[in-house]
Amino acid sequence: MSTPEVHHPAAITLPPEQTRDLIVLLVDVHGLLDYLHLDGADPELTAAADGYLHYTTTAHHTLATIIDALDNLISQLTHTMREAVLHPTNP
Repeated sequence: MSTPEVHHPAAITLPPEQTRDLIVLLVDVHGLLDYLHLDGADPELTAAADGYLHYTTTAHHTLATIIDALDNLISQLTHTMREAVLHPTNP
């Protein structure tokens, strides 16, 4: 019998500059993947990217699911950074 996976929240501490740079990088990657996924002018490019994912990741990862996951991660990081700036805690 297998036990269900348990996910615990992780705490990561980054200086604001690194967090901002990470968010900007993720937004750039999101834009690139979105371009690859939605580029109707070059379906061969999209097919190549989907084919690459098919052979290098688990079967349930597609450009669309990765784009959605990045969107969620960017939103969470942005919200966390905003909360940290608006409500700083004393060391």
